[in-house]
Amino acid sequence: MQQQYGGGRVVSLNDGREYLVSVVPFGFGRDAEVAVVVASPDASRRDAEIVVRPDGSVLVDRSANGTYVNGSRVDGRRPLKALDVIRIGAEEFRYYFMVNEPAGRPVPPVGAAARLSDTLVGVPRVRPLATLRIKNGVGKGDRKLVVAAVTHLGRGAASQIRFSDQSVSAEHAVLQLREGVWTLTDLGSTHGSAVDDEPVTEETPLSPGATIRLGEVVISFEPNDERADFVPRAPAVPAPVAVVPGPRAGLMAVAIALLLAALVALVLFV
Repeated sequence: MQQQYGGGRVVSLNDGREYLVSVVPFGFGRDAEVAVVVASPDASRRDAEIVVRPDGSVLVDRSANGTYVNGSRVDGRRPLKALDVIRIGAEEFRYYFMVNEPAGRPVPPVGAAARLSDTLVGVPRVRPLATLRIKNGVGKGDRKLVVAAVTHLGRGAASQIRFSDQSVSAEHAVLQLREGVWTLTDLGSTHGSAVDDEPVTEETPLSPGATIRLGEVVISFEPNDERADFVPRAPAVPAPVAVVPGPRAGLMAVAIALLLAALVALVLFV
């Protein structure tokens, strides 16, 4: 089934602000009515727009001084890919796409058992998708929970999981879960990323127990297997119980036998 793309989001590389691409058109510029106001004097009033289509997003240039993606000037329009860097005037933004679930996918009803399993004293419990265990440095032994299918790792405020080590960049890398496969992508960090001692130069798959290195920080990647949350058990079969007649049952049996004997004698002698 073909993937349907949502608008995604853009994150300012200047101040870390995050903007959801949720309005049409999603514009950049100096005009106060656009979605992302850019104060740079080199930006036009309406500099560029992101147009969302079913097969992805497109950046449309409407500026006088040019709009750039990954350092190249946009000639009219350009399809956007994940992690593209958009430059409007003197400000830069990183683009993250969002994949929508296909329409019509059945959603199982939430029953009482599921609700009870997801609560603890009436408080909903968030089940982590994976766990990152720090293996060296000041935070050695600490565990960081991954609760979103797209999780940004870094030292800056825009990252969902933050590391204080100075070797980690503000926006260092991104973890993504797609179709059951976890991947790690480096976001142009200063000191680089690695998976099992191999430098990350593109989107790299992660296996359970993989060792991730962000700068000088070494991390063990531990995905959670949701199938282990519930293990069906066979219903218990009760042991057979021997029935021992009591005194009252014995007297009743004798009475019935005497009654049957009397009936037989009556039939024979009448």
